[in-house]
Amino acid sequence: MISIRPEEAKDYDQVRAINLAAFEGGPEADLIDILRSSCAEHLSLVAEDGGEVIGHILFTPVTVFDRGAMPDGGGVARYRDEFEAAM
Repeated sequence: MISIRPEEAKDYDQVRAINLAAFEGGPEADLIDILRSSCAEHLSLVAEDGGEVIGHILFTPVTVFDRGAMPDGGGVARYRDEFEAAM
């Protein structure tokens, strides 16, 4: 049975391996390590099946700028209409 629980230090190697596999060795695994160590306000959860970590998600604070904050209306604001339509 799959369970979700807070990530623990003992999970770091398994979480890194999951992210390396999921993102084909991209920088995402490094980003997870950096955010985990530098962002005190984060929530990191793992999915576990039979004692093996099989999934991971990390939530960190983010600042979303208003459309006017970027000259081209970029970032999340660029997709505001699509987000609102989906709600």
